Amino acid sequence: MEQEQLPNLQDRNSRNISEALIEHLDDLADKGYNVDIDRLKRSLRVARPQQVTRRAAQLSWSPQSGDAAPPDPDLLDPLKWLRQILLAFRDYSEYQDALKAMEVPELRQMIETFVDEGEITDKWPHLDLFIRKYEEKTRKEDAHDFHNWGMTTHRKNVDHHYPKTVSDVQAVVRLAKEQGRRVRCAGFRHSWSPIHADDNEVLITFVSKWAGKHPSNCVSLSCKDFENDPAHELKQIHLLDTYSAIDSTKRLCKVGVAVTNEDFRRWATKHNQWALPLNVILVEVTMGGVNGPICHGAGHRHKTTSDLVECVDYVDCNGERRTVSNPEQLRAAAGSFGLMGVVTHLTLRLDKMTYVAMRPQKRSAVTAVPPPDPSLVPPGIQPTWFKGLTPEAARAKLAQPIREFENHALNDYYSEWFWFPYQESVWVNTWTTVEDGAGATDYPSYKGVFCHWLLGWFAGVLTEWTVFHMLPNACKASLLGCLSMMVLPDRQEPKTHLTNALHFRRGIHNMRVRDVEFEIPLPPSKNDPTKPDLDVARKAWWDVIHLFYSDNEPSMRIALEMRIMADSDIIMAPQYGNGRLGTASIEIITVQDPRPGKNKNWDDFTQKVADKWMKYQYRAEDGSVRMPKPHWAKEWRDLKVDEVPMERFLKETAYPMQIREFKKTLESIGKDHGWKLDDLKKTFSNKFWDEMIWS
Repeated sequence: MEQEQLPNLQDRNSRNISEALIEHLDDLADKGYNVDIDRLKRSLRVARPQQVTRRAAQLSWSPQSGDAAPPDPDLLDPLKWLRQILLAFRDYSEYQDALKAMEVPELRQMIETFVDEGEITDKWPHLDLFIRKYEEKTRKEDAHDFHNWGMTTHRKNVDHHYPKTVSDVQAVVRLAKEQGRRVRCAGFRHSWSPIHADDNEVLITFVSKWAGKHPSNCVSLSCKDFENDPAHELKQIHLLDTYSAIDSTKRLCKVGVAVTNEDFRRWATKHNQWALPLNVILVEVTMGGVNGPICHGAGHRHKTTSDLVECVDYVDCNGERRTVSNPEQLRAAAGSFGLMGVVTHLTLRLDKMTYVAMRPQKRSAVTAVPPPDPSLVPPGIQPTWFKGLTPEAARAKLAQPIREFENHALNDYYSEWFWFPYQESVWVNTWTTVEDGAGATDYPSYKGVFCHWLLGWFAGVLTEWTVFHMLPNACKASLLGCLSMMVLPDRQEPKTHLTNALHFRRGIHNMRVRDVEFEIPLPPSKNDPTKPDLDVARKAWWDVIHLFYSDNEPSMRIALEMRIMADSDIIMAPQYGNGRLGTASIEIITVQDPRPGKNKNWDDFTQKVADKWMKYQYRAEDGSVRMPKPHWAKEWRDLKVDEVPMERFLKETAYPMQIREFKKTLESIGKDHGWKLDDLKKTFSNKFWDEMIWS
C-alpha cells in the first residue's frame, strides 16, 4: 500500500484508515500469505465504529453504510471478536511459530481450544503446575547478557541471582562486596531508563527468568488463591495488628518485595477487609519494582505508591539487615532506586476495603478532554455536530464538557483518559468508591482476564510479523487502536472491589512497547488560585494529538494516556514540590519495532512532545520554579531540553536541591546504620547513578 492511497493527513480517522487497510488486504493473499482475508475484513469492519457504543453500531447500520449487513451480534462480544481475528491468522506461518514458541503446553492448548471451539472454561487448574515448573526451572544463578523488556538497555555478562530469603540477599551483597562488584535489582518489564546493573556486575531479580523474559508469561491466568510460601520469605504478606502512626485509620501490612500486584490483589479480595488505596494498573509487577522508581496511580487525592510506605527493611552495603521507620528518613528510603541497599520488605498503609461500580465511557474526543482551541481539532476526529461551528459556537458547546472533565479530574477517586491513534473517541475511566460491598463480584471475570491476556499476547506477536511490517505506519497505528478499543468496555460494569478496579486490565505486559511519561505540575487557576488550572492538562493532551496529526509516518502507534494525581512527599519523586494543586501525569506509548534503525521516527516524535510539555513550567508564589519532569523509570535519556541533554538538565536544573536533600537524608540513615555515602556508591550504584547522584 502506498502513502498516496491513504486519506489526507488531517482527515484521517479510524474509519477511513481501517477502510484503506481493508481494501488492500487482498495484497496479502496475492503475495501468498495464508490469511483468511474475508474473515479479517469482516472483523475489522465491526471494529470501525468505535466512536459509538457497540450496541449503537447495530442501531446505526443502514444499506448506505458500506457494510452488507448489520454487525454480527456475536462479533460485538470482545472475546468472540478476538476469536475471529485469530481464526483469520490461524494458518499463517508466523502465527503457528508463535504458538510453538510457547513453553507452556497448557497455555497453547487453552488458545487452540478457544480458537477451535469458541469456548473457554472458567478455570484451567493444570496451568498452575506448569507455571511453578517454569518458575523454578529458570531460577538458577548464572551469568548472561541482560536486556530489559523494552529493549532500551543491554548489558553484558551480568551475574543473575534469584533470592528467596533475606539471608540469600545478604549472601549476594557480601559476595559482591568481596569481589569489588556492584549490586542492582530488576523488577518486571516496567523500566526503560538506564537504572539496571552495568556490564559484569551483579543483578538481583525477584521474578524468575521465565516470568521476566518469556513472551507468554501467564501468571495472571493462575487459578490459585495467594498463600504465603514458607520457603519464600520475600513473597509473603502479613497483616499487622498495628495501625499507622501517621493516620490511625490505616492498617499496616508488611509485604515482601517479590510479592506481585496480582498476589496482593488476590489476597486483598479474598480477605475483603483492607486494600491499597492506589496502585499501577499492571498486576505482574513486583511490589519492590513499583516502589523503587516511585510509581503512581491516578486520582487528584492520591500521591505515589512510595508515599504509602511506613517502614522499609533492607540489606545494607555491609550485608546487614536494617530498618528505616523515621518519617523524615522515609522521604528518601521509600523511593531510593535501590541506592540505599536491597529493599526486602515494605510496610504499607492500607485503607478499609471499598467498592467500585465502574462506569467507563467511549466519549467523543472533543468532549472527553475538550480542546483548548476548538479551531485546531483535526477534521478527521470531529463529530458531525462539531463540524462547521464557529469558534465561538464551539466554545459554547464545550463549556459543559469542560466542567464535566474538571469535575472528574478533581473529585473522582480515580481519573484516567486514553486516546488511541485515529480514534474519534476517547476511553474515559473515572469513578468513585462506595462502602457498601453488597453484590460485589470479581472483575474482570476469568474469561475477561483471558481475553485481556490473549489480546496482549496476540498484539505482541503481531507487531513482529512480516505482514504487519508490510503496512504503512498509519495502518499499523489504526489497527492497534481498533484492537484496543474493541475490548475496552463502554457500559456500566459490575460492582467490584477497589483492588480489582485499580487493576482493570491484564496482560498488557506481553507486548513490548516504548513509553515516555512526564509529570506536569498544575498551576493555580486564574479564577480561583486554590484550585488547579486544568487547561494545562488539556493543552498537554492536545499537544500530542496535534503533533500526531502532523506526522505523515505516525510513530505513536498505541496510546496517549493521562492521569490526574496529587504531589508527593518523596524527595526524588518527579511530583515532589507540586503542592496541593497536583500533577497531570501524561504519557505516550508505541510498539517496539524489532527491525534495526526503525525507531528513529519515535525518537524524533518524543523530542517534539517533550519540547511542548517542558513549556508548562511556572513560578509558584514562593518563588520556586515548578517544572515538568519525566518518570524515572520511563524513556527520557535521549531527550533534550533547549538542546541540553535531559540527564544534565535533571541533574543541574530540575533536581539539584532534591539531590542534595536526598543525599543529606541518606547520610543521616548511614549514621544510624554504620555506613557512608561512598559505601553506597561502591556497592549499589551504576554508571548512570554515579553521574546523576554521586558526582
